[in-house]
Amino acid sequence: IQDPNTHEVKNSKIIDLRDPIISSISDKNKFKNPQSFSLSQNYPNPFNPTTTINFTVVNTGNVEISLYNALGEKIKTVLNETKKSGEHQLIIDGTDLTSGVYFYQMKSGNFSQTKKMLLLK
Repeated sequence: IQDPNTHEVKNSKIIDLRDPIISSISDKNKFKNPQSFSLSQNYPNPFNPTTTINFTVVNTGNVEISLYNALGEKIKTVLNETKKSGEHQLIIDGTDLTSGVYFYQMKSGNFSQTKKMLLLK
């Protein structure tokens, strides 16, 4: 994937497209030594049918990102793998989801953060 602003080519890993939730994930690694974990607000938000979530990992380690419905019930773990230190991007495809409020949560080591997103069809 080529960044339209910097024209930097980034590693991109395509997740099994038979999975209705994830369409792709890429590792940008703009920052060699990030100072803190972060989970950004998805964009666009509201979305239909895809949205992008950026996140930053401080230390190489396991990262889990899960999707929850408005009742707090886990729908799916969309990412559960070892990620290198740096900035990463996850694209979620909500084609098979109904309209409504969803939450996504990132856990890595002692870091845990949750954000809200809205799917409008």
